[in-house]
Amino acid sequence: MIELSRLTDCHTHTKYCCHAWGEMREYVDAAIDRGLGGIGFSIHLPAETPTDERFNVTRDEMAIIMRTVEELRTDLAGRIRISLAGEADYFPDREDAIAAMLDEYPLDYVIGSVHYVDDWPVDHPGYTSKFDEIGVMEAYRRYFNTVIGAARSGLFDILGHADVVKKFGHRPEEDWSDLAERVAEATGAAGLCIDLNTAGRVKRVGEFYPSRDLLERFARHGAGLTLGSDAHAPEEVGRHFEEAVELAVECGFSSIARFENRRRTDMPLL
Repeated sequence: MIELSRLTDCHTHTKYCCHAWGEMREYVDAAIDRGLGGIGFSIHLPAETPTDERFNVTRDEMAIIMRTVEELRTDLAGRIRISLAGEADYFPDREDAIAAMLDEYPLDYVIGSVHYVDDWPVDHPGYTSKFDEIGVMEAYRRYFNTVIGAARSGLFDILGHADVVKKFGHRPEEDWSDLAERVAEATGAAGLCIDLNTAGRVKRVGEFYPSRDLLERFARHGAGLTLGSDAHAPEEVGRHFEEAVELAVECGFSSIARFENRRRTDMPLL
């Protein structure tokens, strides 16, 4: 029997991320209603991105978010753990800038995600023609080589939605198991957690990030585990978590991570 009170939804967003809806209190209330033990707001941290659309919060918004988190922690003390976290885009040529930005905020953990390969937003529906332009296998190579760089950078605590390149259902015909093994090995060697992200279940690809095969590889290489709904609305908090825990156990995970002040504690998963 899965005890939801052991679980934290480590990957959620807010209305400040421009592509999410709902007040922060609504997300917390949703987590309480689901019976979760914790919720983490993984804010798209202030940074420039290659596209015109704005997904990252501003510094002024970040100040509001930090103040709101403290208010919620006071109001709901003893009812639920509330974490202030960041989701940071990884760019190989900006590691120093990313590190400096992370130092600005009192974060409990940082999710490192690859949304961009060079200036191509791989998970944006408006840019899928790139798969036809360069080929699916080449897209996978470029994407996963960037993910490996993120894992090795030392900047992050959690690797976010590790195979989001599959979001629109693109699968290479060629064998890419070597890439999968390399990214799992790099993640385990770096002592990172993998974000078992349930949002993929409702995307065109129709499965969690990462896939069962990739998740098994992460487990074999000793990566830690967190769960994330990638909620962009309060009703999405904790979605499919029972199924995600069952999958994680089947793939070889026995513990789940909790973070505070970027210190990790592993708890029994069941």
